[in-house]
Amino acid sequence: MEKGIKYLRELALGEVIYSNWQVIIDPDETPCKRSLLRKFVQSAPTMYSHMLSTMVWGGSDADTPTVNEVANKVRQYEDSISCPLSVAAMEKLTEQTEKMDEQAKTMTEK
Repeated sequence: MEKGIKYLRELALGEVIYSNWQVIIDPDETPCKRSLLRKFVQSAPTMYSHMLSTMVWGGSDADTPTVNEVANKVRQYEDSISCPLSVAAMEKLTEQTEKMDEQAKTMTEK
């Protein structure tokens, strides 16, 4: 994900340099126009491209997010898919495994 965010920032820097924008100094504050988002989404691995396209394409052109906002959304998504299993889920899984072990043990004794 960090490589993707870095690439997005590089695309934004290119927009700032070649688009004759005098107002924007920080590439992170560059609006992510559709063409910039398209390049970003197409550069992503296929397992992420669909999610990225639905995540960053929402809203109208008036609600164009900045590069920094898109980067934050990507980081939030990465955190949500990489968080560990909850304690309750682990306890339930352990409980089910123990029951299966007991059943297997009683079946082999018979």
